[in-house]
Amino acid sequence: MGGSAASATVGGGSGSGGAAPSGPVVNPAVAMPSRDCRLESSDNNCLSMAGTLGGVSIDQFCATASGVSSLVLGAWVFGCDNMKGYDLSGRLKTRRPGPFSEVIELHTATKAFELGIASTDGATKPSADTEDRHLVRAELAGTATRNADTDIEISGTFHALWMAPEPNCTSYDGGVCAAAEINGTFRTLERFGTCIDNTDCPGSTCEMAGHSCVKLQP
Repeated sequence: MGGSAASATVGGGSGSGGAAPSGPVVNPAVAMPSRDCRLESSDNNCLSMAGTLGGVSIDQFCATASGVSSLVLGAWVFGCDNMKGYDLSGRLKTRRPGPFSEVIELHTATKAFELGIASTDGATKPSADTEDRHLVRAELAGTATRNADTDIEISGTFHALWMAPEPNCTSYDGGVCAAAEINGTFRTLERFGTCIDNTDCPGSTCEMAGHSCVKLQP
């Protein structure tokens, strides 16, 4: 696959994975998804991606009206498994509302997000995950906002690049490691992971098992 490890970025700032942009992250040399989930208003869980996986061009999206009602190890979960032959999944470490930007590379010690794509068609099921050893670089940036119901909406873009893998490489997602490069957009409504402590829950308390605000009993 052709691609460049130095993707185009906008803005400045820092994330826990290293130097990170504060604006959208994309590689302009790679196709953008035909659907921009950041602009969706009716769907509470929308993801889109475009680029290549295992030498095959992709441009897929999924969208549902339901928000995300799960929290895994202090991370917001986003993803879907109904992308017409592809699975896309990710996690982002919970945080207070505001802009965020993160960059991870193969040897990044503490990864603030994870991203994985996999083809569900064919015998080999080509896959690429940020936990795989052929990862070059992955970037994710966006904004987290709290709504009137104290749920968190996260919205933004991502870009990831994986080089050609070594022979007999098995992806973290279970398929065969594949070279890939994608741009993507996301917008999800997170019902858990909406608070860090009680200061995030005026008139209620932060229930620590699900990190969600729970109204106090009168």
